[in-house]
Amino acid sequence: MQRNSVIRSLIFVLVLLFISSVMSSCRLGVRVAGGSGGVSVGVGIEEEFEAGSKEVKREKFEEKAEAKEEKAEAKAEAEEEKAGAKEEKKVAKAEAAEEKAEAREEKKSKAKEEKPQAKADKKKLTKKYWKDLGVDMVGPATPPPFTLKHMNGTNVSLDQYKGKVVFLNFWASWCGPCKAEMPAMNNLYKNLKDKGFVMLAVNDSEKKDVVSRYLSNKGFEFDVLFDPVGETAIAYKAFMLPLTFIIDQDGQVVGQALGGRQWDSPVSIKLFEELLER
Repeated sequence: MQRNSVIRSLIFVLVLLFISSVMSSCRLGVRVAGGSGGVSVGVGIEEEFEAGSKEVKREKFEEKAEAKEEKAEAKAEAEEEKAGAKEEKKVAKAEAAEEKAEAREEKKSKAKEEKPQAKADKKKLTKKYWKDLGVDMVGPATPPPFTLKHMNGTNVSLDQYKGKVVFLNFWASWCGPCKAEMPAMNNLYKNLKDKGFVMLAVNDSEKKDVVSRYLSNKGFEFDVLFDPVGETAIAYKAFMLPLTFIIDQDGQVVGQALGGRQWDSPVSIKLFEELLER
């Protein structure tokens, strides 16, 4: 009985050993076969992957190099255009400076030519005449413009007499010195009226009927204008009467006299003749 148990145990052990041996052989065969094939397949895939990766890298490198080259070319073109524009600007600036210098030189040359002539013209005005007559040489200054009613009802503007010598006088019928100088004014006017001489006697703030009544039997030939509210007199600062302004052919005030003068005296006629000859 005991021996049978031992035999059975031995048999069982032998069977286990056999089974273990068979299984071990099977596992070894699968590993080698599977492992050998796997290694072969793995090496091929890895090589292909590495080759593909290198190709991609090469293409990317080439693209990057090409892009860099294009960028460099674009930059070079931009710099060239910038340099060209800068050069054009420099040339234009130089030309403008040259033109400006030429214009300045021409202006200076013209001024030099005109200056002696201007001096010559100025010498024609004999200061002694002005001093002896008691007329101040002023300006030249631009007088305030005006448009006033004439005794005959027409409108008269100072601008319409440009190119002539204008004797502009502010007066009133209540002013003794004004009335005293008017006959001499009329004689001066009659003497020079055909030589481009104009005389405008502006009445300061009086009614037309008052002025007409005063002038009715005087026989004055010069032009009388009405400044009904004294606006023009204020513009000329005629706060004291009589006040006379002498305006040249350029429309500029060149003389001024406050108070009455002997306007038909020889020195007065010489003064205005000089002006008329300019």
